[in-house]
Amino acid sequence: PSPSPSDKIFIALSSGVDSTVSLSLLLATHPATNIHPIYLANWSPTQHPPPATPPLGPYGKPLPTPPLHPTKCISSEFHRVKQICTHLSLPNPPQLLNFEKQYWHDVFAPMLSSYSLGRTPNPDVACNRIIKFGALANRLETIARNGRWWLATGHYARVQNGILIRSSDRMKDQTYFLSTVPGDVLKRCLFPLGAAGLTKKRVKAIAKELGIPGWRAGENTGESFGLCFVEPAGGRNSGFRRFLGEYLLPRPGKVVMPMAGTEVGEHEGLWYATVGEKAHLELPQGDEEYQGRWYVGAKDLEKNQIEVVKGGDNWALFSREMVVGTWRWLGDDAEVVALGASRVPERADGALWEPGLVTQFRHMQRPVRVKEMEVLGDGEEEGTRTIRIVFETPQKAVTAGQSTALWDGERCLGGGVIEET
Repeated sequence: PSPSPSDKIFIALSSGVDSTVSLSLLLATHPATNIHPIYLANWSPTQHPPPATPPLGPYGKPLPTPPLHPTKCISSEFHRVKQICTHLSLPNPPQLLNFEKQYWHDVFAPMLSSYSLGRTPNPDVACNRIIKFGALANRLETIARNGRWWLATGHYARVQNGILIRSSDRMKDQTYFLSTVPGDVLKRCLFPLGAAGLTKKRVKAIAKELGIPGWRAGENTGESFGLCFVEPAGGRNSGFRRFLGEYLLPRPGKVVMPMAGTEVGEHEGLWYATVGEKAHLELPQGDEEYQGRWYVGAKDLEKNQIEVVKGGDNWALFSREMVVGTWRWLGDDAEVVALGASRVPERADGALWEPGLVTQFRHMQRPVRVKEMEVLGDGEEEGTRTIRIVFETPQKAVTAGQSTALWDGERCLGGGVIEET
């Protein structure tokens, strides 16, 4: 199915280059009067000001106070969206749709709760399912007044008859983030960049060719971000981790070496560390027992302890399988396809993506071959399942709370949240 001449096409513009070029592609193939630009406001610092708690870094170390006024915010991004629409001569003015309340209650608050339990959630996956392709779809149904409508975005993905397919750009594929989008909404989605087979490099080149404000010769506009006030630059002690430190209260505990039972430090909360990352500890390097690089091996919620292990190849950092809850299949036949998909196939010469059944529990991760997949039963949420995925080879830093997905070759079969490893 594709849009008919009378259908409304809503294009979600973030002010970034991907959604902007997507708009230009739509204008080349559809009447401009049918295209309706929208901008989603999911967060405003004035609506949800951070508490006045000192910002803390890894294991509770004090950090410099972050700037009070963000460089990116709703007003500046929406202003750029209006500039883009004017430059491309779009007859319909952009609409600002506010989803701050839904984002706070359905995405942000659950994310904080997950972090407080020592888990590592991915709010982008939840935001896509609940807000960008959930609450937004309901709003568009009202705006369209029961008429036929489509939702276009700047994601690097493809959709064919409601089936989610990987992008032809391996470096930018975003089907991982879309793996739990409702199937009935996916059937109404348009991903112009994926359909055109564009790479990020080509997208930027098109923006320059079109003279888009911000990407003209000599201009270099940064990427747009969902949480506009969380600065992306500055390393691991700033950005999102620092932002979390303003919302989660410290809960001090011990950092231990589990084999010896030795206490080697203290932390201010389990969420300050991520399994698999380097442990930032000051250990006596003159003592052979402490020499080398140490990594976060596990978190013990009951004891409120962070366990560290020596060496990035330590066996404690690897898992052979994972149990995934709140699993959502993409397509009525997805479960059958997953159970029948080939295991550990040989990679075809010149194949863009790994064939057979594969999984990812991080964006931009090389697909991991699946040795076994088992459906354990229904999930906690209605319409979801709980599944068990066994890796062909042990995988490093598989962490509870992470989002994961399955693919059969290029087709995304669904996604869920890791419960245990």
